[in-house]
Amino acid sequence: MLGKHSVRKFITSITVSAVLCVYSTIAFAIPSASTGELTVIGQVTVNGQPAVSSSTILSGETITSAADSTATLSLGKAGTVRLEPNSSVVLSFSESTINGRLSTGGFTVLNSAQNVNISTAAGQNLVLKAGDTVNAEGVTTSAGADHRDASGKCIDDNNDEKFECDSKKAAWLPWVLIFGGATAGLIWATHDSNKADLSGAAVIVSPTR
Repeated sequence: MLGKHSVRKFITSITVSAVLCVYSTIAFAIPSASTGELTVIGQVTVNGQPAVSSSTILSGETITSAADSTATLSLGKAGTVRLEPNSSVVLSFSESTINGRLSTGGFTVLNSAQNVNISTAAGQNLVLKAGDTVNAEGVTTSAGADHRDASGKCIDDNNDEKFECDSKKAAWLPWVLIFGGATAGLIWATHDSNKADLSGAAVIVSPTR
């Protein structure tokens, strides 16, 4: 009896070990969900629920920002992206890729390991690089064209440490100075000429009788 009992215990142990090995193999074979970290300014929701900074974001979730609000998502090696105010996007990402479906508002790629694929509400499939911004209508702004956020702050979209929101305005500045200087010089010259004429006019004195 003792021998049979020992054999049964041995067989049971082997069976349990085999089952555990199978489940462990399956568990390791299932890929872990990709995650990112969220930084919130203002009011942002994830799948309809209010979100706060340092929240964990899973691939496939819907992120929505209210007016005057932004959501920046740090996705590890894949890169960092930002959802602009009044926007909504479904973001899918892995260790090295980022894909999104933008239904409203705007979306900016701050940096990325690879180009980012975005589909818009207008039905376009666009490829963005670091510094590019796209809106739901499919209008893109290329890298280098920094923009102002809802508060008026200039955002360095391409991370080149140059705030170029007013680059067009700055380009006109030299011409304003040139034309302004020329106009001032002309006014000064005219005024000086009139002054000279007055000072140089002949004085006629009537003879004393």
